[in-house]
Amino acid sequence: MKIQDLRKLLGAADREHLEKAFVECYKKLRKEQKEEADPLLNGILEGKAVNTKKLEVRMDFGELEQQIDEFIENAYAQNYFAPNRFIPKKQRPKWRFMVKNFIKELDKVPLESEDYPKAVNQLILCPHNPVHSLPALVGQSFPSDRLSHFS
Repeated sequence: MKIQDLRKLLGAADREHLEKAFVECYKKLRKEQKEEADPLLNGILEGKAVNTKKLEVRMDFGELEQQIDEFIENAYAQNYFAPNRFIPKKQRPKWRFMVKNFIKELDKVPLESEDYPKAVNQLILCPHNPVHSLPALVGQSFPSDRLSHFS
């Protein structure tokens, strides 16, 4: 159902039926979804303007760097290619998405940050092999506009 159709349906509904339908829909939500929806509902019921956009949570750079190093070690050990005890079978085909996520997270590091040079180094050169870069692994080019600060 589209939002316009839902609004028409809710506009024509009796309050008692509306409350029952809303409660039943709320019961179908998972716990995480309920926790996310609660502040939104409270804000709407209090008459406040509510921002529905999700807040972006940035990963700690040390944690990101550790994950990248671990990924590179597993890649050189070919743990994403063949069956092994280190990488679960379901995770092996997802390595490209992991690399794309690493690139996105590295690109979010602010220029003023003390971690920016490390982020550029991680983005351009894999620490273990200077021939490969993270973007090259997934067929992307790295953002050269972010590198102009080092010229």
